[in-house]
Amino acid sequence: MPSDAPDLPATRERLFRLAEAGRLSPEALERALRLAGYLPDRAAWRAFADRMLLLLGLAFLLTGIVFFFAYNWASMHRFVKLGLIEAGLVGAMATVWAKGVDRLAGQAALFVAAVMVGAFLAVFGQVYPTGADVYELFLTWTALVTVWVVVGRSPALWLLWLALVNATLIAYWTEVFDPHLRRPAALALLLFALDAGAVAAWEAGAARGAAWMRGRWLPGLTATAALVCLVIPVLDLISRHFRFGGDPWRMAAPFVYAAAVAFGLWFYRKKRRDLFLLAALLLSLIIVVTAALGEVWGTEDWMALFLGLIVLAQSAAAAAWLRKVAREGEPS
Repeated sequence: MPSDAPDLPATRERLFRLAEAGRLSPEALERALRLAGYLPDRAAWRAFADRMLLLLGLAFLLTGIVFFFAYNWASMHRFVKLGLIEAGLVGAMATVWAKGVDRLAGQAALFVAAVMVGAFLAVFGQVYPTGADVYELFLTWTALVTVWVVVGRSPALWLLWLALVNATLIAYWTEVFDPHLRRPAALALLLFALDAGAVAAWEAGAARGAAWMRGRWLPGLTATAALVCLVIPVLDLISRHFRFGGDPWRMAAPFVYAAAVAFGLWFYRKKRRDLFLLAALLLSLIIVVTAALGEVWGTEDWMALFLGLIVLAQSAAAAAWLRKVAREGEPS
């Protein structure tokens, strides 16, 4: 290699290209990946095990609380029910105070406290019936934990908060605003706007260098949920033989879907590489295109076979494109 060659970062893609060109042996490739930080060492595996065991213990703890109350509900006095939940809430907050919100143990305890708030509201509503609607429970729960979510700076807490906001919107829509669900496309598009806005806020925070926003699982999960909310009204329109029925929301769904998919494919390839979300967008396209062709051509036996071949062709083309994107350098 010439001495005046520019120094390029040792990305995973460049290392694999050098190995494919025969310039790196398998042993040298493994050592280069390890030195560049792409292969975990013993400390990384230990940290991963500690994190997974903590999360597993947290899941068992919350599950045990639910089953404990379900099994002993009839034999427990109302003060015991409320007192146990309050004791758990106080214990979780004491753990947060002792460990701090910047450590994983403190963030896990804060997540438990946020869940316990919802459990307390649910038990209180059972012990002292107030006649409140379900959306009021979710709205109160959301309002009470909002400060903790902001202070905690934990992706898990933000996911819980976003799920509560979604549940509040769904419950209010189905209980108060549109109890007969005459405008399902409107609800789906509003949920898409909510979740897509959350993804945009996360990406903006990550671009600004927020350390706790470096993870990709939360935007991936939220963007997938937003995509599902957008695909549902499009499939509903296809099942209605492309008749809008005078519903402007249903009419807008395919245009919003096309714009969202086009922007997502551009953004997650050119601006922030994310193969998972690119695959999710392509999968949604395969589903929509196949459903549209099936609606137009019918469901005869020979057409079903033809549709199967089309699905295989679309899947192969998507896989080839994703492999091409994976070999490209990181976006600048």
